[in-house]
Amino acid sequence: MNILSVKWSIALIKQVNLTNTVAMVLLFVVLALLPLSYNKELFYETESIKTIHFLILLIPLSIVAFLKHIQRNSNTKLTKIDLTFGLFIFYLLINKKLMGDTPIFSIQYVELISLGFYYLFIRLLGDELRHKALLFIIIGGFIQALYGQAQILGLVSSNHSLFKVTGGFFNPGPLAGYLLSSIILILWLIINKENFKRNLGIASKSIPDYTFGLFLIILFMIAILISTHSRAGIFSIFTIGLIMFYQKQSCDHLFKRLKNKKTFTGIVLFSFLSIVALVSLYFFNLNSADGRFLIWKVSKSMISDNILFGVGFDNFRAYYMNAQALFFEANPTSKFSWVADDVEYGFNEPLTYVVEQGMIGAVIVSTLFYQVINTPNLQFNQAVKLSLLGILIFSLFSYPLQILPVKLNVVTFIAVLAFDSKEVFLQFERTKQSKPISHLTTSLLLIAIQFSIFFHIDHSRFIANNYKKWKIAFSAYQGGDLHHSITTFESIPKILLTDSKLLLPYAKALERTNENQKSNLYLQMAMINGNNSLVMNSLGKSYQNLGMYELAEESYMIAENMIPHKLYPKYQRFLLYEELGQDSLAKNLAIKIMQMPVKIESPASVEIKEKVEKWLAEVN
Repeated sequence: MNILSVKWSIALIKQVNLTNTVAMVLLFVVLALLPLSYNKELFYETESIKTIHFLILLIPLSIVAFLKHIQRNSNTKLTKIDLTFGLFIFYLLINKKLMGDTPIFSIQYVELISLGFYYLFIRLLGDELRHKALLFIIIGGFIQALYGQAQILGLVSSNHSLFKVTGGFFNPGPLAGYLLSSIILILWLIINKENFKRNLGIASKSIPDYTFGLFLIILFMIAILISTHSRAGIFSIFTIGLIMFYQKQSCDHLFKRLKNKKTFTGIVLFSFLSIVALVSLYFFNLNSADGRFLIWKVSKSMISDNILFGVGFDNFRAYYMNAQALFFEANPTSKFSWVADDVEYGFNEPLTYVVEQGMIGAVIVSTLFYQVINTPNLQFNQAVKLSLLGILIFSLFSYPLQILPVKLNVVTFIAVLAFDSKEVFLQFERTKQSKPISHLTTSLLLIAIQFSIFFHIDHSRFIANNYKKWKIAFSAYQGGDLHHSITTFESIPKILLTDSKLLLPYAKALERTNENQKSNLYLQMAMINGNNSLVMNSLGKSYQNLGMYELAEESYMIAENMIPHKLYPKYQRFLLYEELGQDSLAKNLAIKIMQMPVKIESPASVEIKEKVEKWLAEVN
């Protein structure tokens, strides 16, 4: 019996080691390699493929997490962080269903469900893998920095025609947001070198000093971040660096050093230069900064209209441009009219979150934030909290939580901190008396794992197949093959027709084949799901083709109010009046068009002005 017990123990240890190895490999792929995903055969080449790969990776990860739970001998605890995070995910899911007038399906909605499962799996994998997860995040950031450098050198192409550096993302902003986590973790390791060794139980002289190597790496990564021209990223790193410096210096020690005239002068000079640098960040791209102020201003009005529950998860883009049109209709001489544009993102995640989730959602996420920040500062927890804070600061001026790899980092950080939470809601001890509870817990987990596997297999296939069709249909439309484009669009399930970037080319293709009624129907769907000036201009033209002239005029005027400085909506309304023989209205509008300054001169704007000028000359 003893020999059998020993053999069984050895087999169990091997099984546990194999499970740990597989878990580490899967985590490495998710946290370090997933941002590299790109597939030009899919619509949203850099985004949709990341979602697909993430869903596929969650299938083996769910199995490994379940095996780890079975193999674990330690007690299982459910912390208040776990409970609040679960409530947070649940609220967002039902709020999309209950409050939103838009269809339920969206990539962001699928990712939200998957991130909930991912959090569960990280917690099931156990304490011993959390530090490796942080290491993989650092490696992932370094890989993206290398990718960015290769783009600068012209060794690989950028994913955006207007930007030289994008990393594995669709523009430089998400790259900057992703690099933040790695930079902050490395900066903490450099500043807290001795604490790091002490936490790992390593004597100071027992391993080589890694500081110089990390210092070179962080300089390289910061240089890549600066090359993205992300003011939010630079500001976030600067702020977190100051916080680390303050934490490193005790207050007494800091005040003693301030008594030294040279030190005091240096700090005053540094503070002055810092203020100058921060102000310069604003003036670096003034129109961009003022554009964000406009978005925040309009977003505040959206909150007041939906204060309790918001407009629903992932519905910001569906409601925002309507609100912006109302703003300029009420404020036609606003200084912000010159910086208005079509908007998809709120460029302030907390504000966008309140717009979508209302004050009830704000209370839930504030509770979660409070619980996370109040976890003990054991081992690397301080670095994790600072990374979360860095992403939060960055999110005040950008949209990192719309980017899957950044969301994965955030969820990983929350799960890591939950391991050390002292606020335990429930604890299951592995004793003979608790076997019924243990069996019940295992059974519930098994059901959750089965649902996870089915959900992720089904949705990864669905997204892969239909986003490929979407890309084929869009390419055919751009190439002028309207029949092939329409046929392919029609093969896409109706549940996916929730994105104006899909609906608009489909409707335009239908219009060009004289299927005006059908085109109008899909344009109205686009208006509900993601309205913007392009949709309203197209809808106006559609109504005009159908002889519904009042609706056409109304649509053009909404497009004008969305972006007051654009010529095209006014020109479309001018053509409408000309067609109807309303020369007086046409003349008044033509004079306005000629008096309008052009923000960015283009062949189209020149042509519009020339045609209007010629018409005015003829009628006069």
